Amino acid sequence: MPSYVTRPCFLFAVLMASVAPLGAMAHAEDVTLEGVSVTDHGTTVLYKKIDVTGTNLTKDEVAKLFSAATPPADQAAIIAKMKAAKVSIPDIQISGKGSQVTMAGFQITDIDAGRTGKIMWTSVDGTLTSEDGLPGTIHSNAMLMEGADFGGTLAAVKSRDIADMKMKITHVKWDGFDLTFADKDTPKTAIGGNIWHVKLASLEGAGTYDGEVPLKGDVTVSGVSVEAPKASPQGKSLALFGYDRLDFGIKLSGVYNPAAKTYVLDNYSITEAKSGTLAVKAKIGSLDKSAFTGTKETRPSVFMNADFSLLSLKFDNTGLFEKALAYFANEQKKPVDAVRKQWAMSATQFAPMLLGGDPSGLKIAEALAAFINNPKSLTLTATAKGDPVRFSELQGFQSAPMQILERVQFGAVNAP
Repeated sequence: MPSYVTRPCFLFAVLMASVAPLGAMAHAEDVTLEGVSVTDHGTTVLYKKIDVTGTNLTKDEVAKLFSAATPPADQAAIIAKMKAAKVSIPDIQISGKGSQVTMAGFQITDIDAGRTGKIMWTSVDGTLTSEDGLPGTIHSNAMLMEGADFGGTLAAVKSRDIADMKMKITHVKWDGFDLTFADKDTPKTAIGGNIWHVKLASLEGAGTYDGEVPLKGDVTVSGVSVEAPKASPQGKSLALFGYDRLDFGIKLSGVYNPAAKTYVLDNYSITEAKSGTLAVKAKIGSLDKSAFTGTKETRPSVFMNADFSLLSLKFDNTGLFEKALAYFANEQKKPVDAVRKQWAMSATQFAPMLLGGDPSGLKIAEALAAFINNPKSLTLTATAKGDPVRFSELQGFQSAPMQILERVQFGAVNAP
């Protein structure tokens, strides 16, 4: 993401992070600051008015939080003891290097030990200029986060390493955004111009937790639209497949059981309006909760020691297969039916060969050929034979690929 977008995020991360629970508030008062300006790495953030209601901080401490002159260690100490009923900043202006962005209606409620009741803004609008001096625009509708806990983000604020970041959000709702930016490798005089256009209609998600451990999560992203400049490499590639833009949505839902050390990915799917839906399901076991609560150094090894009993990949076709078939037929200067027949024959021949003569190879070949001839829905599965398969075992299969057939049963089902 361009730096002119990410720099102001540091100020908000500092404001919302905390590292220690608080005892009883020694006193509560209201603090108001006006005309606060903070400049960091060429970006200036102007807070016209900051109202902090029911806080245990003094006015001087609040001022230090919004001062570039305050050392990070001192800011961290203030944040560590902060409580407030509400922080309200009606107007935030962010400017620098040709960019000018205004955020309206920013609020944080019920700040306590890094936990917050609500975080919201009503709108974001402005013009952007990239490091290369190219123009862009941004518009965001209202955003609401509820039950957010940023207690684990202070390490990321200190190190400025996103891998250190941990946060919890019980509910988020975003009413969408509209973003444009120029492609530096495409002339603005090219046919169709050189502007990328990215839109989001809505995003909503919910999560439940046991302490730091996520138990259940659901996310729905709707109405994503990505339109590349027609003369750009990406725009030309899309045009070859018959697309002028991509319109898609994403759904994710999963449940983790810390006692059983299992994670069930119920659905992770991407749906493109004129292509189809690609959906993944999985049953993961031996997944210790330290996969979520450990350090960035230890988390990868915990995941590698986990195992799977089922992996499933399903594709419901609504046009992508036909577009791909037409593209390759055009590339090979052959009729579409001839290429379709060639693909079906290749699937029949090579699927059994790739599976080393395993009996499942014939069934998979039949399913693949049937899908090629009538492309509606195809599901591919990998099921553990006997005990679940550890992800660390998969590394060994690279040198001896046929050994995977001793541990995994592959399957394919075509649903016309």
